[in-house]
Amino acid sequence: MRLVEHQIEYGHRYDSFKLYYLTDLHLGAKACDEALLKRHIKRIQEDPFARWIGGGDFLDCIARKGDKRYNEETLAPWLAGVNDAVGTQRDYAIALLEPIADKCLAMIEGNHERAALDWYDRNIYAELCKPIAHKAGRTAEALMLGVQGYVKLNFAYRPLKAKGCFWSMTAYCHHGFGGGRLPGGHALALGRVLGDYDCDVAFMGHRHVRQHVEKAVTRVRRGKVELHERVGAFVASYLDSYIIPSSDRQPIASYAEHKGLPPGPVGASMLMIEPNAREFHLIPKLGKASTLRLERLDVLAADDEALAA
Repeated sequence: MRLVEHQIEYGHRYDSFKLYYLTDLHLGAKACDEALLKRHIKRIQEDPFARWIGGGDFLDCIARKGDKRYNEETLAPWLAGVNDAVGTQRDYAIALLEPIADKCLAMIEGNHERAALDWYDRNIYAELCKPIAHKAGRTAEALMLGVQGYVKLNFAYRPLKAKGCFWSMTAYCHHGFGGGRLPGGHALALGRVLGDYDCDVAFMGHRHVRQHVEKAVTRVRRGKVELHERVGAFVASYLDSYIIPSSDRQPIASYAEHKGLPPGPVGASMLMIEPNAREFHLIPKLGKASTLRLERLDVLAADDEALAA
């Protein structure tokens, strides 16, 4: 298990940061909602206070040769006629993510990337992370967490002349594991993670569900007993549950339909971080219907800052 740390400086006491958790993109699958993903990438790119963590399964990693999951009808149209489907998915993902490479805090290995290593002896996870890290001017080791790890953010208020960190928060990240259909099963898994790993926030994906659990604990800091609020979240994917064919084609069954899995939400989750107040707030739903709401939050934050000034 690895730890990566980032020093983040801010110059105004009302500055707030947005930490996006992008997981289970499944680029290369026809069911991937690329339009939504591109909208979220654009938001991150245009926001100087935005950062992101990649939660794994960036690629669908289903090859035409030797993969029992292969079904030509379920591949993205841009893979038509391509021999190296997995390599093309990698290049496609790199092209999408490079514009926000400098804002990436860490990247997790998903089970689909692991499958490429187990079945084809190809470390597609490293092949994906290295160009992103290079674009950001960092080493791959500074970005790659593997299947799980910690990301520590050290916030420094730079108008103060003192050096060092003034407030830190820690995120535990895992691609996710297990499954189940009922919300109680997801809540139990999150409760176990919050009990096993010391963190402020725990992010997981894999299950293609959206659910979070809050937990308050007491702890001793600087000789005082204080209440500490923590949160764990399963973050949704960008993979739609169904593939809608054109009217003149036969029905196309997705993997989820074959396995009898229930429909799941699409999108990301985001953490609003206010370092000067030493607070963070989880916004679980960042999907198709929540974009306007988030833009409204930006307007309100700007209004608050203007009033405070």
